[in-house]
Amino acid sequence: MVGVGEKKESALGRISIVSYYGQVLYDVMCRPEEVITDYRTPWSGIRPTDMVRAIPFECVQDQVQRIIEGRIVVGHMVFNDFHVLKMQHPKDLIRDTGLAPYAKVKAGFHPRQPTALRNLAEKLLGLRIQTGEHCSTEDAQATMAIYRLVEEEWEADLRVKTSKKKSKVLQPSPKKRPIFDLELPSLSDDQCSSDFSALNPNPLNCYPPLALKSCSSSSLLLEDEYWDDC
Repeated sequence: MVGVGEKKESALGRISIVSYYGQVLYDVMCRPEEVITDYRTPWSGIRPTDMVRAIPFECVQDQVQRIIEGRIVVGHMVFNDFHVLKMQHPKDLIRDTGLAPYAKVKAGFHPRQPTALRNLAEKLLGLRIQTGEHCSTEDAQATMAIYRLVEEEWEADLRVKTSKKKSKVLQPSPKKRPIFDLELPSLSDDQCSSDFSALNPNPLNCYPPLALKSCSSSSLLLEDEYWDDC
């Protein structure tokens, strides 16, 4: 990230997206909407010369949206990334290694303790990253490698939680009478022979089905080969 405006607020300067196994799918420099007042080079690794080949923010935002739509996004404190992207993503499609306890516990940290990505990478992967200027592709690859280590336990817990929520939604509310106890309207013989819907003013099969949002694997490659609109 870089700083923009008088207050040097965080803005997107570079973004990298990798596949499930760490293959770089998307890696571009981004030109923010506001004037850059702090390149934060010691941490971001971004320099003024990088902006010569940078892509406008609105174009990057559109491309990223098209890439991640319907897919699981894995990141470390990824809410910061979505904030500078000015985007939202379904909560059930986000796996944040900085917030979830799985990787932190496996590395020996307290589950609620804020833990830097470099510390998780060193403990779990034996890698030293972010020792100088940060590299966004390296950070993304390390985050995905950490996720793969705890993926089985993480996803199993999510399936259990989803199953419980589904069961809770399907159970009738105890404060309301079950639908088969509702008093039915009195009908004439003609109505009974031709209009069965009146016997069931709120039939069960009219309720919207409980559908879990399906998602593609985060290892899928980009479908678009070129970005002609930018």
